[in-house]
Amino acid sequence: MQVHREREAFGKLGVQAVVVGHSNPRYAKAFVEETKIELPVYVDEKRVVYKALEFKRPLLAFLTPKVFKRAAEARKEGFSQPGVWGDAFQLGGVVLLMPDGSMPYRYSSQFPGDHPKIEDLKAEVKKALA
Repeated sequence: MQVHREREAFGKLGVQAVVVGHSNPRYAKAFVEETKIELPVYVDEKRVVYKALEFKRPLLAFLTPKVFKRAAEARKEGFSQPGVWGDAFQLGGVVLLMPDGSMPYRYSSQFPGDHPKIEDLKAEVKKALA
């Protein structure tokens, strides 16, 4: 949701952020309605993109204290997850995909709630566009 909040800043950098989920269109629609997200949302029901990017699906990733710490931080920032749709064990990440197909930046989450710092992501975008 940080990227959603910073969508205008990314837009000024010439970047369009999108969300790719792994549930189905019905749940994606509910996600958009509940979160009021204003980014394009796509569905990858078979997790083809997740597999191609080698995003992890560790069953024990939920047992690390980092998950609870990150959840508390997110709540403090005003974000609460309305639910889990699709594969609850599938972790995501952030990818900067260029028009030529190159991928100068890839961040693979190690546990639920693991995301790159927004300022680091902006710096990577600026570096890729330089």
